[in-house]
Amino acid sequence: MGNCRATDSIDEPHASQPSGGTSSQRPAGTSEKALGPGGRRPYYEQAVRHDRRWAMGSAHPHSVGVRASTGYRILILVVCSAVAGIWYFGSRAAPSAVAWVHDYQDALRQAEASGRLVLLDFGADWCPPCQTMEQNVFSKPEFAAELEKWVVPLRVDLSDSPLSPSVGEVVRRYEVAALPTFVVVDVMGRVVVRREGTMSARQFEDFVRSAVDQAAGGRSLDRRN
Repeated sequence: MGNCRATDSIDEPHASQPSGGTSSQRPAGTSEKALGPGGRRPYYEQAVRHDRRWAMGSAHPHSVGVRASTGYRILILVVCSAVAGIWYFGSRAAPSAVAWVHDYQDALRQAEASGRLVLLDFGADWCPPCQTMEQNVFSKPEFAAELEKWVVPLRVDLSDSPLSPSVGEVVRRYEVAALPTFVVVDVMGRVVVRREGTMSARQFEDFVRSAVDQAAGGRSLDRRN
């Protein structure tokens, strides 16, 4: 495909055309049949070339309107980006009220010593649903106090890339494929219950209680151990 010059003239009369008469000269490479009266290109062909100039960004009768429309689009994009940034950093602002443990083996030891289960929270700071949980559930002191009666809360942070060997090992062990993922395990690391996605504080409490009830009945949902 050849280069398109946006500055080509469309309506200029050809140089060497005498005034007051009809020139027999025509642009090179153009047949006589293709020319209109006076050696000029037919109107429809001028219109096509005119549209090509507009598509390449050159002068157009409505180019001012096009530039104004582009300006509005840029303004809307800037505003949307600002709103998204406020939401993102605002959702990160609330500190967690949960006393998270960050080492898997340490969480198992604490669970064994206290007779509790372990809650694994798989999340990341680039995961919007994870930040929603942080903002709406884990930031509540009353929820955190109730949670820690039943489980040792373990946060498995997948924010970094690549993952550290210890985090990668836990992710593979519990076959995590989505964030957030919540897994409740016993002191041997065996899965009692698991769930993916966001929950309200009430739903999360029911989730943990169901794990406690199942563990108390000696049942495990983990068929791989």
